[in-house]
Amino acid sequence: MTRESSAKEMEKVRGDVERRVWDASKAILALAEAYRYLGKTFTFSFNDDLDAQVNSILLELSDDLMADNNARVMQTISDAEADLGEVEEYVDREQGGKDRTERYDWWCSRLRDSLESWARAGFACGLAASAILSQMRTHSASPSGSGLWARSGIQPPQGFGQGLSSDIIGGLTLTGQNSINEAFQYAALLELRGRDDVSGYRVVRGSSFDCGHCDDLCVGIHPLTEICLPAHPRCMCRIVPVTRGEEQE
Repeated sequence: MTRESSAKEMEKVRGDVERRVWDASKAILALAEAYRYLGKTFTFSFNDDLDAQVNSILLELSDDLMADNNARVMQTISDAEADLGEVEEYVDREQGGKDRTERYDWWCSRLRDSLESWARAGFACGLAASAILSQMRTHSASPSGSGLWARSGIQPPQGFGQGLSSDIIGGLTLTGQNSINEAFQYAALLELRGRDDVSGYRVVRGSSFDCGHCDDLCVGIHPLTEICLPAHPRCMCRIVPVTRGEEQE
């Protein structure tokens, strides 16, 4: 278990997310196309069967993303000398009122709202499902706005063009990357707790990125009862053991 191996697994998350999200979006828009005659009045809830099928696709998306993330978490800590079940429990803990499953569900719910808005605007402009999906992918790659909203007169999705809060793929990616990072850091701490010769740990910067919070954590010795990493999403800092007697030096 190394910092490099965890970083590699984190790098792969966006590819997992993009593949899953675009496949689900394509399937949902294909279903919605049968109701394109509704134009700017389109909603998924217009038809109960459509609504149920959309919810089923999004539930499967959330489950698949969770399974992908679990696989990457276990790959990261597979050779850790720590209780893997305890690590999983730590990663799944509630944070900000949501556990990991609920965070995936929340982003998938945002995707539903976004897809409904894109479909409404696209159908109002006479676009086919494939063209709407293309516009969505273009916006995701370069979120500089879309003339589709002005032409259709439809209000864009909540938070449109306002950074990460509007970036569903970015949010899902960050959720997965943070879980991998947390698993790595917690497993590393558990390994130190299992050593009789270790009394604490220091934090060492893992990147040259300017971060005052990480710099502050690098000062002094942290007790084994305290976990302070990752300090923030995508934090690349690591911990190094302080052996008994070393803290007096």
